[in-house]
Amino acid sequence: MPFDFAGYTTASAFLDNLVTGLAITLFGTGLAALTLPALLGCARRGWGDLAPSVAWMPVYFLMVSLAAWLALIELLRAPDRWNKTPHGLARTSRSGRLRRAPARLAPAAR
Repeated sequence: MPFDFAGYTTASAFLDNLVTGLAITLFGTGLAALTLPALLGCARRGWGDLAPSVAWMPVYFLMVSLAAWLALIELLRAPDRWNKTPHGLARTSRSGRLRRAPARLAPAAR
């Protein structure tokens, strides 16, 4: 006899439900593997105020995955193009000053 769960009817045979059950299990364990270490880290370090932010981690990883796929597509379509972000130029960087490349000296005459 089929079981009606939230408007979805399940099949009566075990093998007919196997794929759906495995997909739900994989989703649940993946979500737990994503959030539980972060929650455990917050608890061990005493950062309880950061624990609500753990709920946003799936959204963050979804955006990171999207960025990685877009970068791969860009690499395949335009391999000579490189979107590079300059780092360390702000006055608030670790050195506290702008880093400038040293002036090139002319080669010594022999």
